[in-house]
Amino acid sequence: MSNIVDIAAYTPCSKDDFFFDCNVWLFNFCPIGSYSKKQQEIYSKFLNEARQNRATIWVNSLVLSEFANRYLRLDFNLWVKSVESPSNAEYKKDYIGSKRYKLIVTHVENAIRNILKLSEKTSDDFHRIGDNMDDVFLNFQQIDFNDSYYYEFCRRNNYTLVSDDQDFKKVPNNNVKVVTLVR
Repeated sequence: MSNIVDIAAYTPCSKDDFFFDCNVWLFNFCPIGSYSKKQQEIYSKFLNEARQNRATIWVNSLVLSEFANRYLRLDFNLWVKSVESPSNAEYKKDYIGSKRYKLIVTHVENAIRNILKLSEKTSDDFHRIGDNMDDVFLNFQQIDFNDSYYYEFCRRNNYTLVSDDQDFKKVPNNNVKVVTLVR
């Protein structure tokens, strides 16, 4: 079992180096996600405590890409259900470039700007991790590829992963501390 720590029992300190999974950023900056109020409050409180206690929060382009794509897909799904979308609407053909898409892109851009204000930028280390993907592939047997990559990224950088993704409980080793809402 992974090194899972209950977010309710963890107090961030200045020595902490956190890497927030995309879902944590979505809870904090994607109002259209219809996330549970409890999840939003818990992760928002944790983000504020980390900032107040001067912990470092790292972000890379892979997480920002995942955030932007997920935000836009959430809106696309809402748009498809609305009366303004064409029947059988397609994401790339009908949604991208539409008036609604352009509006939502401005929301995504603002959210990313806010994330960047709260975090420190880092590379995704593919130049190091990509030379030997065996550890990523090992965990990919249990969890999705991005999560497996983030896990390995955190292991190599000694970051604490903050995520609401319960899949990290499936990772067969305990090399990375994962702070999450324990259910």
